[in-house]
Amino acid sequence: MTLLGCISVFWAYFGFSFLIASAIVRLTPIALEVSWLNLSAVQYIFAAIFTVFMIYAEGIGGFHKKLAPRFAARAKHLSRNPRWLHILLAPFFCVGYFYANRKRVITSFALTFAIVILVIIVHQMPQPWRGIIDVGVILGLFTGLMSMGFWLVRVHLHGYSEIETDLPEGIQGK
Repeated sequence: MTLLGCISVFWAYFGFSFLIASAIVRLTPIALEVSWLNLSAVQYIFAAIFTVFMIYAEGIGGFHKKLAPRFAARAKHLSRNPRWLHILLAPFFCVGYFYANRKRVITSFALTFAIVILVIIVHQMPQPWRGIIDVGVILGLFTGLMSMGFWLVRVHLHGYSEIETDLPEGIQGK
């Protein structure tokens, strides 16, 4: 891998990981505001179910099975085929906001829009519900962040021929 390729991979992962880690850092104080010893039985049950759901749905289903492998494969493609604009916007390139097939671009923007709407809705919720939800989100994001590291190592050591890169039609992604 060339120096430019290494820089592009580093920037893609660092940039994206910074966004995820900053969300975790911003949500943690809100989750810690909850008086966990004073919750009702319903709130404890909801917290447990929602946390498990978020770890599975967001961390495993969203990140580990979908985003992280594609992100890693696109980062590997970028390292082999560096273009200045793609390197400059590497975190967004690897997510699939641009230089991807139409379905991927639409899906990436739609998912981002949906997440923004959910963040706005949850932000309006009172404690302890907001804190309970934020715990699930934090643990889901943390699981996703660990998955990103796993796929970074896996793809860069073993390749990515079996992973869909969602590059534009006619572009060889392997």
